[in-house]
Amino acid sequence: MVKDLSYKHEVYRKTVHIITGIITIGAGLWVERVYGIEVVKALLLVALLFSLFVEYFRMELKVNVYILSFMQRKREIGQLHAITNALMGSLIALSFFDLNVAVAAVAMFFFGDAAAALVGRKFGRQKLWRKKTVIGSLAMFVISLAIGVSLLPFWVGASMAVAATLVETWAEAIDDSLVIILFGGFVGHVLLLL
Repeated sequence: MVKDLSYKHEVYRKTVHIITGIITIGAGLWVERVYGIEVVKALLLVALLFSLFVEYFRMELKVNVYILSFMQRKREIGQLHAITNALMGSLIALSFFDLNVAVAAVAMFFFGDAAAALVGRKFGRQKLWRKKTVIGSLAMFVISLAIGVSLLPFWVGASMAVAATLVETWAEAIDDSLVIILFGGFVGHVLLLL
């Protein structure tokens, strides 16, 4: 098991992150158009249950799930994996938020978080908060802003980008896979209602 991910492992992890985001969002939007949002939520629920089943073997029975342990950060050893948290966040977002807000929040997690990690680790010198760097947080914001304003009115997308960047920057013990989606989505949904 990797104790602290090397930059090479981080690149591998975030490549999987980005590819998963493209497939998940693309497939989810296609299923939503063809079969409806309830089918998307049902599929997410099945994926979440499967992920929790794997988590049981990993955490309770101490079975080594190689693909997870290979990409696992030290802090994830005794916690739910980022995949499980992202599935929970996505299911909650699709259940309670406007569809465009939910899609934007999930995309901010997949793509903004990947940019923050890769840019921050490679080029970040000036710390902003604990291990987070100014350039990494800026990368998160720029990608999230591009996503937000492409799907929503500017002020809603920009506000979501700020919220997603703040929680990605400040979250350390709580997995940002969950909080980026929920806080970014919550801000966007409330602003759309206003």
